[in-house]
Amino acid sequence: MTSVDPAEIVESIVVAASPDEVYRLVSDPANYARWSPESTGVRRLGGAGEYAVGDRFIGHNRIWLPWSTVCTVVAADAGREFAFDVDAGPMPVARWGYRLRPAAATAPGAAGGD
Repeated sequence: MTSVDPAEIVESIVVAASPDEVYRLVSDPANYARWSPESTGVRRLGGAGEYAVGDRFIGHNRIWLPWSTVCTVVAADAGREFAFDVDAGPMPVARWGYRLRPAAATAPGAAGGD
């Protein structure tokens, strides 16, 4: 893995599932409302089936007040990585992403190895 940008926040977790199984979940933003405390759903902007680079969706969120953002998929490598950029109008907000690998590939004693 490449070095982390100083503005990047990275967390690692080991789960009892293969990278392909995890990818199927995280590469469909409609699933995020199942585990995110703020995501309330998504609306896909065109396309069908698995998300691909360039596909867009609107993410709906709520903590105290509701808000929505336009998201663009920037990485869709099955079983390895899924990422999307989040924009609020013309302003970039964040990049959310998931990098996946088999748990056996992690360094001993390191949760996730990153």
